[in-house]
Amino acid sequence: MPSLIAESPCNAACHRNDFTRRAVRCQYSNHRRKRHWEKPDRAGDPCPFAASIACDDHRKYGGLSETLFESELFGHVKGAFTDAKTDRAGRFELADESTLFMDEIANIPLAQQAKLLRVIETGDFERVGSSKTLHANVRIISATNSNLEHEVTAGRFRQDLLFRLNTIQITLPPLRERRDDIMLLANSFLAQHAEHYRKQIAGFDETARERLLQHRFPGNVRELDHIVERAVLMTQDRQICGSDLGLANDGREPRNLEEMSLEEVGGIPHQKSAGPKRRQRA
Repeated sequence: MPSLIAESPCNAACHRNDFTRRAVRCQYSNHRRKRHWEKPDRAGDPCPFAASIACDDHRKYGGLSETLFESELFGHVKGAFTDAKTDRAGRFELADESTLFMDEIANIPLAQQAKLLRVIETGDFERVGSSKTLHANVRIISATNSNLEHEVTAGRFRQDLLFRLNTIQITLPPLRERRDDIMLLANSFLAQHAEHYRKQIAGFDETARERLLQHRFPGNVRELDHIVERAVLMTQDRQICGSDLGLANDGREPRNLEEMSLEEVGGIPHQKSAGPKRRQRA
């Protein structure tokens, strides 16, 4: 489905569990090949999205949160509010004729939901402090770990906005239910962190691969990312081995028998009890 979405200008919503890192799938959905609905200068753009915004950022701004959050979306003109010293383009303006990724979409304030609905339907918006109407043609990929239907019922999310955003819905199961993705993601994270820390690492050895595939990843993709980053820092070899991962089954932390296979149990050396010492005869 992501490959089909990538070729379409329709909006899509990603629903996932905590820490699934929906952006990984969303970036794949938006891989940077030329699409018939994009401007020619967008083709081949190495950035996965023309613009992105975390919709829970408005919580950081205190009493002026909605004004500043609206500025992030639509931009502002000089003097629109305190510290607005120059004109500034917003995310929709930057993403014109391309894709805007909106994370934590359920956290948008109700007042901003109405303005977001307008720009999705008509493409029209105004910068904060300006009466001049601008236009942008933007495809939105949104993500949330909230149940938007429940948010609509509770009155915290507009139903008409949900319909506009949810043209195609992608449900991301936790990583433990996507075992085939583990090594694909692990190799990707390995390449990123090896480049960042300037280390030459060829890959994972067989033990490391087995331990990654056996791990349940309660922290989902974010946990996998952190495990690989730590392994890149810890390893002294050209390949990451099982002990570099720091998982519970690498011998550093004991495992319960209930969590072990018959083969693993059979490999535990059996120690005979010495029994009570016999009393020596005088």
